[in-house]
Amino acid sequence: MTGIRIRDDLTEVHVVAAMGSPLRELADAVRSAVTPVVGTPVQVVVEDVVPARTTEP
Repeated sequence: MTGIRIRDDLTEVHVVAAMGSPLRELADAVRSAVTPVVGTPVQVVVEDVVPARTTEP
């Protein structure tokens, strides 16, 4: 899977965030979701920030 590196001692998850997203909260949410699955510390890397999507047609 693109954006994930699993090592014996650490798992890295690389993400792209929407502009205006609270980055610390995003990283915490990713870390909370991934840690129980992989069983290692999780490092979250925000690779890019892109414009937020709009719902306008």
